[in-house]
Amino acid sequence: MPWTSGALQKLAFGGAAGKGQRDHETLIIGRTSSRSVVFFAGVPLHGDLLRRNLEAAWYYKNLGIETEYDSARAQRLELGTDASDLPDLESKGYLFQAMYVLTGENKGEGGISPKRPLQDGGPGAWEAAFRYERFEIDDGAQVANQLQTYTFGVNWWLNKFLYQENVVLERFRMPPAGFAGDSIFAFLTRIQVIF
Repeated sequence: MPWTSGALQKLAFGGAAGKGQRDHETLIIGRTSSRSVVFFAGVPLHGDLLRRNLEAAWYYKNLGIETEYDSARAQRLELGTDASDLPDLESKGYLFQAMYVLTGENKGEGGISPKRPLQDGGPGAWEAAFRYERFEIDDGAQVANQLQTYTFGVNWWLNKFLYQENVVLERFRMPPAGFAGDSIFAFLTRIQVIF
């Protein structure tokens, strides 16, 4: 967070990279955001694993914008027929999300503190949210499978409790076996207590 004043005061960004070894471990699995469908079953990895991540967030008054990019490249040494090497497994994904507090409270990294909480007879704080996600996995043997997710949600901050309702549309480039159609709708509800 390099800026200390002005509209960019709450702009934060960063990144990370890591390299390690995997020994016949199943690590990368393609699963929808709603966790209801696995569209790419995990495969064994053996060899180097390289991970990279970039992320940024900006909060200004009652608006919040967040974005993130992640990628991983994993070797599959000696896992093929006759102990031959298989093509590297590559995965990458990114997300963009925007939140807007309809009742005027400031948006920040943590929870929202309502000006008029429910226990004091107020409406709490209401927030509208949108998120777009894309996740792609390529094992070198087939056309890369891809998932795109669109999420529309409403968050209700009663006080330090959060009640969340989301409508999610998830679309596949290649639908999983036995799956009718190329997209699904999901309705997700979450109740959270922040300490």
